[in-house]
Amino acid sequence: MPARIRTARAAWQAGLFSGLVSGVVVYGFGVIMTLSTLPTLASRSDYRAQFAHSHAPNIATYLVGDILAAVGAHLIINLVLGADRRRPGCADHPAHSPGTRHCLTSSRVSRTAGVVGQR
Repeated sequence: MPARIRTARAAWQAGLFSGLVSGVVVYGFGVIMTLSTLPTLASRSDYRAQFAHSHAPNIATYLVGDILAAVGAHLIINLVLGADRRRPGCADHPAHSPGTRHCLTSSRVSRTAGVVGQR
């Protein structure tokens, strides 16, 4: 079994990669879902009201543009969140002070040297 790399750079790269993968999945799913249900979405009254206030030439163009903007934003959001090395709830952990950015993969990772076994 390969050894784990416990550096800030490795955590950043893994987070960025996972953010990219999840963003691409959301992007693909959102576009496919919208295109496959376009007639149903076009019949909804809330989308028709939004389309009436838009400058799109037809409702299909409006709906596709809307989903492309939404999933594009989520792609960027996922990349930003993935690149953030902090884990959710990390600042609440009693072993770490608020604002500590070194909660990588284990509570055994040192906040100062990144060496396993030091606390």
